[in-house]
Amino acid sequence: MTTREGNSIGRKPLNKRKKETGELYARRPEVELQLESVIEFDPKEVFALLENKNKSSEHYLFDETIVYLLREARRRQDDLTVETLYLELNRRIWKLLKKFYKNFQSPADFEDFGQRVEMALIKKLFDIESDSADYGQVNFGDFVVTLAKVVWRGNLTKLKKEQEIFHAERPGDDENKSERQFKTTEISAESKLILREGISKLPPHIRDVAVLILDGWQVESKNENEPTISKYYNVSSRTI
Repeated sequence: MTTREGNSIGRKPLNKRKKETGELYARRPEVELQLESVIEFDPKEVFALLENKNKSSEHYLFDETIVYLLREARRRQDDLTVETLYLELNRRIWKLLKKFYKNFQSPADFEDFGQRVEMALIKKLFDIESDSADYGQVNFGDFVVTLAKVVWRGNLTKLKKEQEIFHAERPGDDENKSERQFKTTEISAESKLILREGISKLPPHIRDVAVLILDGWQVESKNENEPTISKYYNVSSRTI
């Protein structure tokens, strides 16, 4: 790819900073070079490049390049370009998620997990008013896998809760243990209805935080690349 003459459209820098050093995130040099080449391409030219699936090819679009172009198309409200770019990015996302497949007992469970990861990614990628997707332009593979690990931990948390609720300790066969009681955290149907009604009356943002906590999201984390609830809402952990 070569830069076109008269390229006057500058690439937008990343806004997110590293916590340890305060340095701005930076794209890889090869990504910057590729963006310099394609930034003025019209959509049809970009779509043609998407047909190339050979990662070793000179004209293969990097994941990070697609993220940049996708967010700019979103900013312009160019729905056709957004849809076309995301279809290719989504194909690559599912390839990255394959490493998690062995953790699931059925394809349906894996599909549900993948869709949850995809929805979390969409929220970040399409939020053009924040820097929540900046790391996706630095290392998209790690960006996806890190978020997938958060969702996976959420799955484990839910499974543990379900086991605590629905699997009481079984009494032994020994007659001397006949008086042992089942241990369970199950609550009555009446209490469930009261809780459900109360939860439905919560403000939407508080309900959303509760769901994120149940899904295993941390309020804050020392790992700057890990999605957290406070980062998601751009507020302090105290507020959460």
